[in-house]
Amino acid sequence: MEIKAGSQDSGRVATPYFDGKGEGGSPADLSSDRLLEKGRGSAAGNGSPHLYQSLLEDEDFESYQQRRSAKKFQYIVGVSLFVLVFGAIVAVIYVFAFPKNKSGNDSGGDVGSCQGSCYIEPSCTATSIYYDPTTGFSNDTGWSNIDSGACCQMCFPGTKNVVCFNSSDVNCQSKTGAQDYDYLLFDQIWLPQLCTAWEMGHDPTVSHLAGSKCRTPYQSQGTLSIHGLWPNYYNGYPQCCGQNGSTPQALDPAAVRTWAIYPELSQKWVDPLGSVGNQAVDSGCCDTCYILNHEWEKHGGCYSSDPEVYFSAGLAINRLIADKTNTINAMRGQVVSTASIKRLFSKSVNVICDPKDPYQGGSNTGVFMELQSCWIKSGFGFEQVNCANATSLAFTAPCPEFAYVRGEI
Repeated sequence: MEIKAGSQDSGRVATPYFDGKGEGGSPADLSSDRLLEKGRGSAAGNGSPHLYQSLLEDEDFESYQQRRSAKKFQYIVGVSLFVLVFGAIVAVIYVFAFPKNKSGNDSGGDVGSCQGSCYIEPSCTATSIYYDPTTGFSNDTGWSNIDSGACCQMCFPGTKNVVCFNSSDVNCQSKTGAQDYDYLLFDQIWLPQLCTAWEMGHDPTVSHLAGSKCRTPYQSQGTLSIHGLWPNYYNGYPQCCGQNGSTPQALDPAAVRTWAIYPELSQKWVDPLGSVGNQAVDSGCCDTCYILNHEWEKHGGCYSSDPEVYFSAGLAINRLIADKTNTINAMRGQVVSTASIKRLFSKSVNVICDPKDPYQGGSNTGVFMELQSCWIKSGFGFEQVNCANATSLAFTAPCPEFAYVRGEI
């Protein structure tokens, strides 16, 4: 299938063994009738003088074993109840002693390291979907200036849900944006180059404020991270798809932190944003409302009405190509042929470079920034299909013959 490029964007206790036999007796002799009969025999001189006492000891031992088992059971029950009650008390103390940070910080780490507001001016001041066409930076992103625990609502009522590249394309023109995409474009971004782009003054993700910088760890972390999963049409793309024609709701950062996928999401769908002077942002507490919220609002609702389902899909595809991602990660700091990256896949992919990076490597060498693969849903999973060749846009362009895979910046 050939696809045309779409949007950019308990221990056991041992007990002694007892064979149940007294002098001249057997286990079958331990019934009360036989015990009385044998006792009488002993008293009449017809049996062993010690047999009656021995049988009584047998009975006493059995009773002892029963009492011991009962006490052991009671002990186990008592200890279990104690552990449950103690755990409940500790949980209650924790909830009241360490309440959720009211600033809406969304770090999965220590609450104490996430104090402070995530809001940075001039977030949420746009009145329509907007980014600077020259730099890619946007005010239509970040944390709400009204509710400190919420993300910006970046999609606005009246936003066109379907964008067609050709007004005469009947297939595209018949689309509604209601999860009626033709294929999915999975975009991964090279973090060292994203950090470099911000330093140079442009944002290829079009989801951050001007002046954005990377947190220190990501400046030296050579890895591909998920940028987005974009439902596309063959000759266009959907955007800002809500239910019943409405715009999608912004992500709830507190809810995102409760998702079962959150630990994986925070490691594989990374926003490296940092901000000098804002401790909450610098400690990674405010990531949800930039790349993640942008991807959900603009693209996610066109895939599913449930944001966790959307992000789970992206993570699932990411796992399918983890070995190839690791191979590319190992190219850090090298100039490689674009073809060597493409050969890792059985289907055609797009290797994207940063056209705004002035790297002096010659006309046949670009600076690697993104990898795009194309997918369709297949049964309960995903199947890779061929991508059409990418075209050059303001912040992305197909890599030439060679690509410099930037290392530490």
